Amino acid sequence: MAGTLLQGIQPDPSASLRVLLDRNLRKPAIAANRANSDLQRANVDGSGHNYWVDQKAGFTTQDQTDLIQFLLSLDDDPEVLPAQKISKQLVARILLITCY
Repeated sequence: MAGTLLQGIQPDPSASLRVLLDRNLRKPAIAANRANSDLQRANVDGSGHNYWVDQKAGFTTQDQTDLIQFLLSLDDDPEVLPAQKISKQLVARILLITCY
């Protein structure tokens, strides 16, 4: 929020989702949000959940990209369609971490 909307910049949906999924990307975003007094008053810092689709959790950058494209395609008028079908193994791994 501090790096986009509060500066009049429209966030990129794909980049926003990647920050949500990758703990190494989210850490600086949370720090920037916590340093902003307006966001502090609104109790917004972007910390959210502790479910990750990143290298430390055993996922590749391509796994992240596939998931992001899938999530962005969940719409009656999708902006992004996956170039490849998401593997059944990736879906199973994602479901496994979100259920525990």
